[in-house]
Amino acid sequence: MISRAVAIMRNLRETLSRAVVGGGQGTSEAIKRGISGPLARGSDLFRYMEGNGKRRFSAEELAAAHGAPFDRSMRSDFDPSRPVSARNIPPMDELRFSSLSGGTGHVYLVEHNHTPIGVYKPMGPIKIKNESSAWKADRILGLDIVPYTREWSGPRGPGSFQEFVPNDGPGWKFRSVEGQKVAVFDYIMASGDRHSANCLSREGGGLAAVDNEDILPPRFSNDANTIQSVYIAANLGENLDSSLVEQLGQVDPKGFSDSLVELGYSRDTADWSAQRLREIQGDGKITGESWGCAIINENFRVIYPPEYSDLVDYWRDHPLDPADLQ
Repeated sequence: MISRAVAIMRNLRETLSRAVVGGGQGTSEAIKRGISGPLARGSDLFRYMEGNGKRRFSAEELAAAHGAPFDRSMRSDFDPSRPVSARNIPPMDELRFSSLSGGTGHVYLVEHNHTPIGVYKPMGPIKIKNESSAWKADRILGLDIVPYTREWSGPRGPGSFQEFVPNDGPGWKFRSVEGQKVAVFDYIMASGDRHSANCLSREGGGLAAVDNEDILPPRFSNDANTIQSVYIAANLGENLDSSLVEQLGQVDPKGFSDSLVELGYSRDTADWSAQRLREIQGDGKITGESWGCAIINENFRVIYPPEYSDLVDYWRDHPLDPADLQ
C-alpha cells in the first residue's frame, strides 16, 4: 500500500510538472490553485459553534448515510465511574456525530450529552498508526503539544479518536516557545503537512498540533523526501529556547528510535528520526543537516537546502525513483 506521504508527493509533482511551461512560468499559480486551495479549505477543523445548523447523527444514522455496516454488538470499554473523555468513551448509541467543515477527508465531531469530547477520523491503517503514534512520540519527547489520540472503531469503521480541543484560533505564535515545540516535533517526526490551520491555540496560550497523519515517511532515494511546516520555516537556524533544548537533552535517541520501532516503523525510519533529535540536542537549533532533503513552508517554497527556493527546481534535481513507490 502506498502511504499518503508518497501519494501526496506524487500528486504534487504531477500537478507542478504540468504547470512548468516555458522554464517554470505558471508554477506559482498552479501551486496556489492546485495545492494551497484545498488545504486552505481545511482551516479550523476543530472549530465548533452551537446551533450552526449541522445535523447531529446517531452512530447508526451515520453508518447508514455512508453505506457502512453497523454492528450493534460493538462493545464499549466505558467506565461509568470515570469522567467521559477521549480516554473513556461512552457506548456508541449515546454519542452524536456531526461533520466538521474543511479538510480533504471525513472528520466528525463527537458529542455526549451535547458536550464535545473528541474528533473521529475514519481512515486507513497507516494513517491511524501515524495519528496515534504522534501522541505517543510527543509524550516521549516531553513536548505536550499533541492532544491525546487513540485508535477507535466508530460507525464508519476503524479510525482515530482525538481529544476535543476548544479552539481559540490558528496558532500564529511561530517563534514562541510553544511554536518552537511544534517546529521540533515536526522536524523530528518529518511532518508532511503542518500549516497554520492545523495547529490550534489552546485556551491558556498553549498550542495543539492536530492532523498528524503525515509523519515518518519511508526514506526515498535521491533525497526526494519533503517536510512541510510553517513552524520549522520560522525557526530554521534559530537558537531554540534553552529550557526546550534541556528537555530534549533528557531523551535518549537510541531509546526513542527503539520506541518508534515498537510502534511499527522501520529501523531506518526510526534511526533517521533519532538523528534529527541528536542534531537539536547537539546544536540547540534545527539546521536541516540531519534531514538532508527539502523543507518547505506553508506556501510550498523551499527553505532548505538554502540553494533552492522553487520546489519544482528541487524535484528536478532530486527525482523520485519509481521503485520508492512500490
